[in-house]
Amino acid sequence: MARPTAGWTLERDPRTGNWFARFTHQGRRHKRSTRTSDRREAQKRAAKIFAEVAEGRRPVSPHEADLDVCVGEWLVDVSAELAPETVETYIRYFANQFAPRFNSLVSITEAAMKRFRRDRLKEVSRSTVGKELSAMRGFLAWCKDEGYLSEVPEIKDPPKRATGTVACEKVRVDVDHGRAVKVIAALPKSSKRRGYPVQDFVFFIWETGLRRRTVRTLRRPEHYTPGSKILIIEEKFDKARFGREVALSDMARELLDRHCEDEGLIWGSFDCRGALRKAARDAGCFSEREIQHLSLHDFRHGALTEMAEHSPNLAGIAHLAGHKRVTTTTRYVHSNRHQGRAVLDARPRVSVPISVAEKVPDELKLPTELLTSGNHRPSEDGGIGRRAGFRFQCP
Repeated sequence: MARPTAGWTLERDPRTGNWFARFTHQGRRHKRSTRTSDRREAQKRAAKIFAEVAEGRRPVSPHEADLDVCVGEWLVDVSAELAPETVETYIRYFANQFAPRFNSLVSITEAAMKRFRRDRLKEVSRSTVGKELSAMRGFLAWCKDEGYLSEVPEIKDPPKRATGTVACEKVRVDVDHGRAVKVIAALPKSSKRRGYPVQDFVFFIWETGLRRRTVRTLRRPEHYTPGSKILIIEEKFDKARFGREVALSDMARELLDRHCEDEGLIWGSFDCRGALRKAARDAGCFSEREIQHLSLHDFRHGALTEMAEHSPNLAGIAHLAGHKRVTTTTRYVHSNRHQGRAVLDARPRVSVPISVAEKVPDELKLPTELLTSGNHRPSEDGGIGRRAGFRFQCP
């Protein structure tokens, strides 16, 4: 960036290499392209642009406002409507993806967004591109309401058949009751350095099916007091902003009572991935590929699946899991071969005597004989089928 000169600064577009002038007019920051990559020529044109704007010979429309300023105003305006995590995500979208490609509201066109969509599908998955485009649509709609834009360009989601590019393929690891018991038994009771209760922490997630982030924020006495039969989940600590009271099993209460001696955080934060994968390897019931992808979230999926196996009450499972919609819970309940075996065992058997012929009648011949006799003609090399030249001869 060049030093401020006569009220304007000169900056270079990293994408095109051209210089553009950034200045403030009537309390709003603007930037205009000088349409040249030569710095000296850009300085002359920037000075001319600023002089014409200052003297009123070149009017500045609202849609030429600085994109960074517009994004900042938008995020401040909608911060009360969105979760803090969503606002942080939008900041990353604009800082990492949109800012390097667009330098003003004028540059955000339908054609430019199509190019953005095609380029991003080469880097990330379709779902990620859809979330980024959704953020851009919300921003442009706000710009129209504020008078920065007269019309909002149409921004379409990626085609339904588009898959995008998956940077790291996530392997779903099925954690059933037997696997969970073996892994929890192989876990150390506490970590070596900090003395973190690794085994009880993983056991509590398996017993309750709660999110890891929610469990780490639990405090005494705000969320749980020793002897209580319920756990209070505050809205601000839940991913779905679902504040609720959760019933606890006897085992979950016992695990909490072990670590509620002092006030404050019950569990706190700790990275259990290394201990979890080592325990899975020691348990001997996972493949090496599954071990590399095993996480606490798989234990949450397994716990909710086990709950669904023993109870058809999906609404109750959704409440425990923190899902506002039962349709979300169905994505956590996975099918496996044990469920298939249970269905077969529960199915009533048919008791119909079936007689088996002791000798095969002469009329029943081998398939090759049936195909090459009677109303069929074999190929020259003796084979059958279309590739071998077989043809039907209709009677």
